[in-house]
Amino acid sequence: MGLLDNKRIVVTGAGRGLGRAYAMAMAAEGAKVVVNDVDAAEAEKVVGEIAERGGKAIPNADSVADWRGAGRLIAQCVEAFGGIDCLVNNAGIHHNLPIWQETTESLDQMLAVNVRGTFNPTRHALDHMMPQRHGCIINVTSGSQSGILSQSVYGASKGAVASFTYNWAMELAAYNIRVNAISPMAATRMADNSRAKGFASPTFPQWPPEHVAPIAVFLASDDAANVTGQIVRLEGDTLSLLSHPKMIAPAVFPGGWTVADIRKHFHSTLGQRLEPVGLRAKTYQYYDGLTQQKS
Repeated sequence: MGLLDNKRIVVTGAGRGLGRAYAMAMAAEGAKVVVNDVDAAEAEKVVGEIAERGGKAIPNADSVADWRGAGRLIAQCVEAFGGIDCLVNNAGIHHNLPIWQETTESLDQMLAVNVRGTFNPTRHALDHMMPQRHGCIINVTSGSQSGILSQSVYGASKGAVASFTYNWAMELAAYNIRVNAISPMAATRMADNSRAKGFASPTFPQWPPEHVAPIAVFLASDDAANVTGQIVRLEGDTLSLLSHPKMIAPAVFPGGWTVADIRKHFHSTLGQRLEPVGLRAKTYQYYDGLTQQKS
């Protein structure tokens, strides 16, 4: 008996890297998997590997950035397997550019795949999950949503996916549909590209995509029936949750705040709790330099 026996699962961007690892691991646990990738040859290769290991899978080469393509993807799962139980929104693109080198074209391209490519298949899947009153959606975010140099557009797209996760979990709870996200750290083409361009330490520990796959299997399983609205990060041997955005260090001033009040009290109240900027950066590391120059 597998943990995902007979569950019908769509994995997007599953021709390589993390998506391939998710699809392979889920099929190994008994799931029937639709392996989606715009590179049809890679999708078919993964399907062949799954079949060689005794699993069941079919390929799909539609683009999830396209509304109709995403619809065909979900329809294929329903037609082939009789329904859909889980959707893994893994498909994504990535580049390293500082904001002054970004363009509206590069922004639109990133949002089309990473944001619309998460929304489109989810919206189509819900046409089936909501009437059956059960389902599971697993999104894929990134630590870059917390701030990484030269990843502002990529990070913004993944921040949108995180917000999707929180909101959809609330909206879909009444339909018994769980929504969570994975924030993975693994050796992929994206990570290699960042390392080659100097945006990641060459000595930073690298774990294969297969190392992250177990959390996807768990979140898709009935063992996670009470888990929703969470972002789970798996980095090396550390499993953690990412905190939700929330208010901190509230300061109350009777009658409301004037500019003079804020000038007088900001540094002694909120100024004592300034948040670190970036995933691993020191608190306001550049601001400290500016204050030294000013003095």
